[in-house]
This record gives sequence, C-alpha cells and structure tokens, in this order.
Amino acid sequence: MDATNEMQIKDLKQENEDLRELLEIQEGKLERAMFAIYHLHAGLYNQISQRYILAKKNALLSGEPQPLLVEEEQDEEQEFTTRQGDRNELRIQQMEQTINMLEGKIESFAINTNKFLIN
Repeated sequence: MDATNEMQIKDLKQENEDLRELLEIQEGKLERAMFAIYHLHAGLYNQISQRYILAKKNALLSGEPQPLLVEEEQDEEQEFTTRQGDRNELRIQQMEQTINMLEGKIESFAINTNKFLIN
C-alpha cells in the first residue's frame, strides 16, 4: 500500500470516529429534547380525565403503535384541559350556583319585606 492510500484510510478512520462522536452528542441532545417535550405535552392534558387521549398522543410522539380505542375514551374532552383547569371550572360552576341561589333568596326576601311594609 502506498503512502497516499494509507493517508486516505487514516483520514477516513478519523472522519468515521468524528462522526460517531457527533452522533453520540446528537443522540443525547435528542433524548433530552424528547424528555422535555414529553413532560410539556403531558402538562397539556388532564392525566385523570384525559388519560386515553394522552396515551394516544404519547404513542404518536414516540412513534409507537396507537392504543386501541376504548369506550371511556369517547367521553373524554378532546381539547387541552389541565387538572387545575378542570378543578377551577368546577369551583366556578359551584360559585355560580351559590350566587343564583342567594339572588333567589334576596329576591324572595325583598318581595316578603315589601308585603310586610305594605300591610
């Protein structure tokens, strides 16, 4: 083998080594990015009331086969909703019910008070 061929082989081995090192670095970056994306993605859905849609989206994200459709999944909200958002929505509904009830009592009290004052 002549010196030129030996130099080319040496250069190719070095390039191969550099590319393998770069590949390892890129794999680490990709793994960290996917970890962050997965956790951010999991925060978009309520993990209790939207567990089936979350499982499907996670499978899509990771390139795994889609889970089979289950009956409970049909009842799940398709839009993003967090556990905190669902809890706040429930609290707001309860407060609105309380306000409506109190308004009714105030109205009833005002009517009864007016009847008392008129008599």
